[in-house]
Amino acid sequence: MKRRPGLLMLPSVVVASHRLENAWLIELRGRFTHFDLSDVTAATARGLGIQEGPIVFELGGLLFCDSSLLNHFLATRRLRRVVLTHVPDLLHRMLDITGTLDVFEFGGDAESTVA
Repeated sequence: MKRRPGLLMLPSVVVASHRLENAWLIELRGRFTHFDLSDVTAATARGLGIQEGPIVFELGGLLFCDSSLLNHFLATRRLRRVVLTHVPDLLHRMLDITGTLDVFEFGGDAESTVA
């Protein structure tokens, strides 16, 4: 749980962060705002430090995100291959509007993406 200014304690949007074959899987759920960035950054840093494969973001449970998540994806992409799976329509639209849709790889599910 993390305290957001003026809000109740809320669970982290990072619900899983672990090795998946030759990749690092980070599963996000719920509503992402810039207050959640430190949790996602920590999960990503752990994956970058532990293995050399791609970072796979499982986004099927993501209900909302702001541009700070897109900035995190872009920063991670400069360091490692990034694969986005189950991208919600809202994020897909953000990627399209910002011209970053072609920057990332997309997968149907995490398991088949790393197989």
